[in-house]
Amino acid sequence: MKEFLADENKKGYVVRYSDLQGEKDPIIMIAGWGCSASFDFPEVVAEKDICKHRRILVDLLGSGFSDKPEDFDYLPESHGEYLIKLVEDLKLENVIVYGHSMGGRIATDLAERLGHRLKGLILGEGSMKQERFPYIREGEEKYIKENFSKYMDRLDNPEARLFRSSALLWTPISMYRSALSMMREDSPKWAEKFFKAAYEKAFVYGLETTDNGFDIDEIREKNIRVIEVENAGHTMAWDMPKETAEGIYKAIEYIERH
Repeated sequence: MKEFLADENKKGYVVRYSDLQGEKDPIIMIAGWGCSASFDFPEVVAEKDICKHRRILVDLLGSGFSDKPEDFDYLPESHGEYLIKLVEDLKLENVIVYGHSMGGRIATDLAERLGHRLKGLILGEGSMKQERFPYIREGEEKYIKENFSKYMDRLDNPEARLFRSSALLWTPISMYRSALSMMREDSPKWAEKFFKAAYEKAFVYGLETTDNGFDIDEIREKNIRVIEVENAGHTMAWDMPKETAEGIYKAIEYIERH
């Protein structure tokens, strides 16, 4: 795992990432709320075809093995500010960006910043509309003192234990502020950005997903290329890494053809 200093003000925010080499165009992998690239994607990017690409798995600030500053706002745009610096530091070109769930908002922001260096954007059930999360409306102070622990207790069951293990690598502050950002009334702007952008793009969708932050019918109506993953839900990267990788690679092929 490698390190990158995320801020220009020398506060010491360190982002940690894995840079897996491959001869084909680089893919930046961004995970969602309560998750991290180092937790979600190792099996996915090890699959056939995707492993031919250079794969950069970034643990966002507040998640996984990266730093978790208390004075960071955890807005998608703020993540985008340091991710574009990482791209510049690595001198990447023809970049494909993949963002899952909340990571879809961050991926969309990064794609906008990349300009001519962007090859295409893939959202894996990317968050595009105002969402709801338990305990957030009760405020940050209470979330830090008691509600984060309550939420972790709720997740202490066989069906949710994997997500709980991942979320425990976050802090109450990073969980709270990230969730709050997805509950903002201006959340639909992320759909507008995705739909209106001129770059090549695709959307990977699990057919068993029921509770989500996007409108799949609207995405189809906008003539966005939708790649369906059969028998998969929102946690497809954990549950079905091979099929998820196949879906992502189909999206890459679509982008490369256009």
